[in-house]
Amino acid sequence: MVSGGVKTVLLIIAAILVAGIAVAYSYYFIGRIVNLILKNKSSKFNKILSIVLAVALVISAIALYGVWSVEVIYVLVFSILMDILYFIICKVSGKKIKTCEVIYRSGIIPILIGTILTSYGYYNMHRVVETDYTIDTGKDIRSEGYKVAFISDLHFGMNMDEKQLEKYCEDIEAQNPDMVILGGDIVDENTSRKGMYEAFNQLANIKSTYGTFYVYGNHEKKATYAKKPKFTQDELDTAITDSGIKILADNSIAVNDEITLTGRIDKSFSEDNSRQPIDDLVVETNMDSNKINILVDHQPVDFNEADNAGYDLMLSGHTHAGQIWPGGFFIKTFVKDTFGYGHKKLNNLDLITSSGMAGWGLPVRTEGNCEYVILNIKPE
Repeated sequence: MVSGGVKTVLLIIAAILVAGIAVAYSYYFIGRIVNLILKNKSSKFNKILSIVLAVALVISAIALYGVWSVEVIYVLVFSILMDILYFIICKVSGKKIKTCEVIYRSGIIPILIGTILTSYGYYNMHRVVETDYTIDTGKDIRSEGYKVAFISDLHFGMNMDEKQLEKYCEDIEAQNPDMVILGGDIVDENTSRKGMYEAFNQLANIKSTYGTFYVYGNHEKKATYAKKPKFTQDELDTAITDSGIKILADNSIAVNDEITLTGRIDKSFSEDNSRQPIDDLVVETNMDSNKINILVDHQPVDFNEADNAGYDLMLSGHTHAGQIWPGGFFIKTFVKDTFGYGHKKLNNLDLITSSGMAGWGLPVRTEGNCEYVILNIKPE
C-alpha cells in the first residue's frame, strides 16, 4: 500500500501538473480574445497581457474555490470542444469562414455556456425536491405497509441554514413517515461545531412512528478531510445520541417485529478492518426471510453481496449523482461496483441511491437534484 506521505506528494505533483496545463491552455484561449480585441497592439504586449490574465484566471479559480472555479472549468472545457468543432468546420469547408472565425476567437460561446451552466448549478444546489419510490416486497406485513423517509449527504452548511433545514424537516414530517433514516455525511469537515448540533437537533425533531436511525458517512467518522476538525468524534457521537437518534454501525434493530434495519460501517473504514463482511452481519442479526430486511450503507457498494445474502432493500447516498456534470457519466462508465443514482432492481434486492440533500466542496450542482427520499413499502 502507498503511505500517506507518498499519497500527499503524488497529489501535490498531480495538482501542479493540472494547474500548469490549465495555465497553458488559458494562455492560448485568452490570447485569441486579446488578439481579436487589441489588433493594433504589439505582439509582445498581447503575449504579456495574455500570460498575466491566464495566470490570474487559474490562480483565482484555485484561491476562491467556489462558483468561480466551476465557471472557469466549464469555460475551458467548452473552449476545447469549440477548438475541435472549429477544426472540423475548417477541414470540411476547406477554408476559414470569417463569421465563424470571429465567433471562435471571441470565446463568446464557451463563456456563455459556462455562465449558463454555472448559474443553473448554483440555483439547483439551493433547491431541494422530494423523490418518491414504491417498493413491493412480497412480504406478509401489515396492510398499510410502511413509509420511510431517507436523508443522506446533507453536508450541513453547504446549501441551507438552520431555518431552511427546519422547513424541509417540516415537509418530511408532513408525510407521516414510520421511520427516518439518515444515510451519512449529514455533516462534514466544513460544518461548524454549532452547525453540527443544529443539524442533528432539527433532524431529530422529525416525528415518526418508530424513530430516527443513522449511519456514518466517509466525511464524518475517522475521515482525513480536515487536519483540525471543528468538532471531535465524541462531540459528534454525543450530538447524535443525545438528540434521540440511534446509531447503526454494523448492527441491527427490529422495527415493529416486521422489519430488521441494519446499518453498515462505511467502506472508508475498511482499512482498519472495522467493517464486517455482509455474511457476518447476516449471522449476527439472525436474518429472518419473512421480515423486511433493510440494509443502509453510505456508499452504494457490495450490493450484489447484499442481494445474495437475502436483503430486500438497500439505501445509499455518497455519489451526489455526479453533482458537477459530467460527473455522473464518469461514475457510471469508469467506477466499478457502484450505482450512481436512482432505483435498481437486482434478483431480490431493491437498491436505491440518493443524490443527497446537498453537495460537497463546490456550491454548484449541474447534475441531479438535491433531494430527500420518501419510500412507500408495500405488502404482498
